[in-house]
Amino acid sequence: MQIIDKLITPVLIAVVVKILFSKINKDNLKDIVENQSKEHIQIRLPKVYLWVGCGVIIVFAAFIAFMILVPNDTAAAWVFVGFVVLICIGAAIVLQAMLWKIEIFRSQNYFIIRPLIKTYRVKYDDCIFYKYGTNSLTLKTKKRTFYIDTYARGFEFFLAMLIKYKVPEKK
Repeated sequence: MQIIDKLITPVLIAVVVKILFSKINKDNLKDIVENQSKEHIQIRLPKVYLWVGCGVIIVFAAFIAFMILVPNDTAAAWVFVGFVVLICIGAAIVLQAMLWKIEIFRSQNYFIIRPLIKTYRVKYDDCIFYKYGTNSLTLKTKKRTFYIDTYARGFEFFLAMLIKYKVPEKK
């Protein structure tokens, strides 16, 4: 029985992750087609992130409710605290998915980025370099550094604008 559990769990996780990334790629391709001729493009985090964050909140809130309604000796305070921390992480994912965005304009020499709460207007001339990573792009400007998820919807347009304005890529 334990061999089946040890085999099913990783396979199930791999299947769920594959489905999530497939959904992200499908939505991103749809956005590329829709934004092809637009002057103003918004780059946003994938909608899947919002659903994952909500799922984390719901699951661990249910675990806490179950711990309260059906108390037993194994439910220690550290388990409760761990679930609360995971709920906070889920809430952070939801907030990030709802608030984070970049706005680019094809005919302007700047973009607007809102990492979470504060909004920044950044000229492409102020960009020192960008470094393309596996899951994120690091953009260094004269005043700050921004981290941009490469799975964001419309990310390709932002990368194209960096190339258009000759922002150097750091290898």
